[in-house]
Amino acid sequence: MAFATATITGDKALDRKFKRLAGRVQRDALRKGIRASMTPIAKAARAAIGATDASPSLKRGAKRMIGKRLAKGRKGGAAKGEFGAKVGFAVAKKPRKRLAGTRTRPGVGVSEINIHWFVLGTKKRYTGTRTWSVKKGGVKIGTRSKSTGNVRRYTGFIEAGKFENVMKVALSTSASASIKAAGKKIKQVITKEAKRKG
Repeated sequence: MAFATATITGDKALDRKFKRLAGRVQRDALRKGIRASMTPIAKAARAAIGATDASPSLKRGAKRMIGKRLAKGRKGGAAKGEFGAKVGFAVAKKPRKRLAGTRTRPGVGVSEINIHWFVLGTKKRYTGTRTWSVKKGGVKIGTRSKSTGNVRRYTGFIEAGKFENVMKVALSTSASASIKAAGKKIKQVITKEAKRKG
């Protein structure tokens, strides 16, 4: 996973106006600024997917899986101006949504259920068995398998690396645009509030 932090400041007059705003308006400005900053990151992630050597259909499916979400951080975080922002694969995607055109054989195609296969890769996969992790004290100690009663058939495996660095590249290439978008939105909120108050 990759994380990034940034400090956004305006001119001194604008900073003074921001500090004079009511707490509610400050939080609203920050929330809208953070939301605006996520759009360039998502756009850069889709561009990074397009630059990989994955198949056209896989790229289309993966691009659809890039999402963004802004939520409160820990309990009471919004009251302190703390928000949790996420941009990446399967973020804010509804579960079990089949994406037409990403696979011709039966199955879910590329979705929030299995996009991690193409990011992390898989081991050799077979039909006819169900395998799950065995943990002890929260630590994985092995796996167990059970027959499903269906015919056992090898279905291949997926190599890691197709989209492994997509978000790292996206954060790097969109940093300037992301900060600029956040600053622009925050300034808009401050200016609007200042005009309202005269």
